[in-house]
Amino acid sequence: MNNNSEFMPVECLNVPKVLFYDKQYEDLSMDAKLIYALLLDRKEMVIRNEWVDEYGDTYVIYPKQEIKKYLNISRYRIDQALAELEEHDQMVEVAVPYPGKLCQFYVKDITCLLYTSPSPRDGATS
Repeated sequence: MNNNSEFMPVECLNVPKVLFYDKQYEDLSMDAKLIYALLLDRKEMVIRNEWVDEYGDTYVIYPKQEIKKYLNISRYRIDQALAELEEHDQMVEVAVPYPGKLCQFYVKDITCLLYTSPSPRDGATS
């Protein structure tokens, strides 16, 4: 049995709940939701370090090979998920500066939307 004195904090990936509870995101695949969470996590680091392009916009560099390794999915699935995110309210914009360079991901932060989790009092069912 574990007690509170044995708890060790673990670094976790934050996945916005809105991706699961809001109807506008219900059509996104799980791959797209997880990749969005990875990119959003990396964006936090970018903002802390004030990394911006020539227009003052923050962008994320995340090699697709790393995403493939962490999520254990194919490059095709990664490209499909990124296409979903681009098509879905431009949650992510993918830019390739020029051949041979890594993609730049411009990540739209949807977490700033006001949202509260459904409550059993609201008549939500499982």
